[in-house]
Amino acid sequence: MDKLASAIYYLIIISLLAHPIGESLPRSWFSPSRFPFKEYKWEKNTRLYERLRVSAWKDDVPDMSKRCKNMLPKAINAKVRSQDIHALIIETCVAELVHYVLSLLSFVVLSILQNVMGAVICLIYILLGNLPFILIQRYNRPRLTRLYERLRLREEKLNHENTDPKL
Repeated sequence: MDKLASAIYYLIIISLLAHPIGESLPRSWFSPSRFPFKEYKWEKNTRLYERLRVSAWKDDVPDMSKRCKNMLPKAINAKVRSQDIHALIIETCVAELVHYVLSLLSFVVLSILQNVMGAVICLIYILLGNLPFILIQRYNRPRLTRLYERLRLREEKLNHENTDPKL
């Protein structure tokens, strides 16, 4: 097998393994308020992602949750609860980590194809296969966090009203 085919097979294999490995990771490992998932000042509360027009193209990229029925659905409806949104926020952290790791693992291509073609393949894999998904997670997470807080406060208010003794 030639080196180009080996590099392509390698990328296919790590891409296929990424989903089951990501699904198997304990969700307790992830916190949206800690590095590397927390929102940074330079992101300016999603304004950076608005300038990159993430909202315009994010629905056009492949979404694993639409293909894998065991994944948490991304659709939000009127009956959504704060704990559902919190689970979705954690899933954005998992997806972001998976794409960071895939990006790092893609550098193995440079040891398989030690030429310009290896660098081009690695760059394309990172820029088209991973960076858009990282940007989408970083764009969605602060928005989901704000929704989570609103829902949590509403649920607390409703619970408080339902437990207040009527005089």
